[in-house]
Amino acid sequence: DIVGQKRGKRFEIAMHAQNNLRNCLYYGIDVAQIAKEGVLDIFYPDVSAFLPDELGPKDVLPEHVAEIMAATRGSGMKIIPFWAAERNLKAAPVRAAEFYKLGVAGLHPGHAAPYNASWQVMRRLGHESELSTLSSRMPEWERIVRFQTVAGMTIDLRSGVTTCG
Repeated sequence: DIVGQKRGKRFEIAMHAQNNLRNCLYYGIDVAQIAKEGVLDIFYPDVSAFLPDELGPKDVLPEHVAEIMAATRGSGMKIIPFWAAERNLKAAPVRAAEFYKLGVAGLHPGHAAPYNASWQVMRRLGHESELSTLSSRMPEWERIVRFQTVAGMTIDLRSGVTTCG
């Protein structure tokens, strides 16, 4: 609150942890108690990449988020799942709609390395209200842009950019 007063706006406190309540408890994180005490403003369920395989699915799934939403209901804590979107543009909006139907405050594209291709899918999904129009918006990013020079260098479509090396 002191930081927020200095900045002239609320400074929200966030945390990301495991993909479901059981896996959070495995590491000693009681999400329900944290919500009850009002310690956090935002909770990001995240992929449980480092958990032993025998503990089950590591991805953030709607059923995991549903249990987190139930455990934190009424606390005011926002739930924003880290979700590496399917690269299938027909399946991704369906899954995104499942998350939004649960009442999440948004979706985070996660942090896959070295290149987060899911971010490219998610930014095209648009806002929750635009999910149903994805197929009609596909031409926006599927058009071919032809160019012949980059920074003054001629591009030969057979051999690429001529370089000195």
